[in-house]
Formats: sequence, structure tokens, C-alpha cells
Amino acid sequence: MKNELNCKSKGGRHLKISKKISALILACVLVIGVCPSSALATDSHNSIYLENSLLNDLNFIAKADITKKVIDGTYVYEFENKDKTTTMNRSNEQNITSSVAQIIAPSEEEAAKVEQNIQRARQQSLMRSGGGSPSKYEWFLGNSLYLGLRIDYTTQVVGQYTFYRMNNITATRTVNSGTIISSAALNFGVQGVGENQSDVYGEEHYNITYSGNPYSTTTPSSWAYARQGDMMGAGLEVYARRPGGSNTLYSVAISIFN
Repeated sequence: MKNELNCKSKGGRHLKISKKISALILACVLVIGVCPSSALATDSHNSIYLENSLLNDLNFIAKADITKKVIDGTYVYEFENKDKTTTMNRSNEQNITSSVAQIIAPSEEEAAKVEQNIQRARQQSLMRSGGGSPSKYEWFLGNSLYLGLRIDYTTQVVGQYTFYRMNNITATRTVNSGTIISSAALNFGVQGVGENQSDVYGEEHYNITYSGNPYSTTTPSSWAYARQGDMMGAGLEVYARRPGGSNTLYSVAISIFN
């Protein structure tokens, strides 16, 4: 398990793609407003089972690159995976899914449980070659906070260049009993060069606080394929708090061009 993860504090809201999307996607930073460990504390019996999460897939856990970072007593685990599938109708196309999941454990004790269950899930994956889901009793995350982000996109080879287009974005956020998500925002965009040397640019910002979980959306049909350029990807921002506590910002991002 790697012990490095790009992390830095961040506050405030940004409305423009150059400030918001670029910070979340181009730099592909993990944004964590670190709070005291008590801020996420809750009854350990109300564990998170994550039925709708990326971590409910043993194959994802087995294949993912896992990074770990400790910031002021808060433990952050990020799982990143990329799957490629060549389409049958066009040999120059690939459908790709890029996924990232994040577990934020508020204490060393909770982090130890997370690491133990990561190992158990990987052992289960070896025993079940067909995949499957971790046992609820073995996939105990205690007081942890979970964020998940997935992008389905297509690449197309034209001449000497590869062009990219995002198709679908799915965001998931899960907190334990008693912890409150005050707001959640999904941001995604593209900035690059099209097949005819034209500029390709687009951005979307969604308030998903009261939307479904997971929340899925498609990119506008008007967005064209773009050659690798300045930016393409998505970011999920969540403000969470304990009752009576202050909001803390957590964020995760995927950059396709990085």
C-alpha cells in the first residue's frame, strides 16, 4: 500500500472552471479540510456497509492502486482503478472506466479496521475468481466516511492522435449514522483541441445534495471528442459535519489526461 497521496487544505467556493474544475481535475488533488477525530465519531455499531459503492466489488478492490495519507490524525485511503474494453463495432475505439474511491477514517483504531478489511477483501477476491461482494461482517468500516467517483469515457484513434470523450459520470457519498452531509456538488468539464483543430470546451456544475445516491449523469451530446489537452475530468465536493459541529470539506477528483 503506497504511503503518498497529494493532499492540501482548501476552503471556499469557486464558480468558474479555471478555478474550480481545474483545481479539482487538472491538478487531480485530494482536498481535505481536516477536522478533529471527534467530528466524525459515532456509534461503532452503525457501520457503513456500502452496498452501492465501488468497494462493494471484490474485483475493484483487488485491482485498485491504493494510496494512504495521514493528516493530523485523520487517515485517508484512496483506491484508483482503470478498466479498458475494446468495442466490437469499431476497432479504433476503446471504452474506458476510470474509478476512484476514498475512505476517510477519523482515528488510528478505525484506520486499523479499514486496513484489515482491505486485506480480507483481497483474500476473498483470490478465493472467488468470479468476483462478488465482500461480506458485510468482514467489510466493517466503523466511523469512516466514503466518497466514490466514476467516469465512463471513450477514446478514438484518428491518424497519429488519440481523442477522448466523457460519456457518464457517477458520484457516491456515504456517511455513518449521525454524521450529516450538508452539501454535495459534482463538477465536470473538458478543455482541449478537437479533430479539426477547433477548441473543445464545456463545463457542468450540479448540486447533488438532495439527489439520488449514487448520482449518475451524462455529458451533453454537443461535447465533441478532444485531443489530450488542458483538462478533462470530474470532481466531487462534499461538506460533512457532526451534529453541533462545523462543516468540513472533503473532495475527490479524476483527471483523464493525467
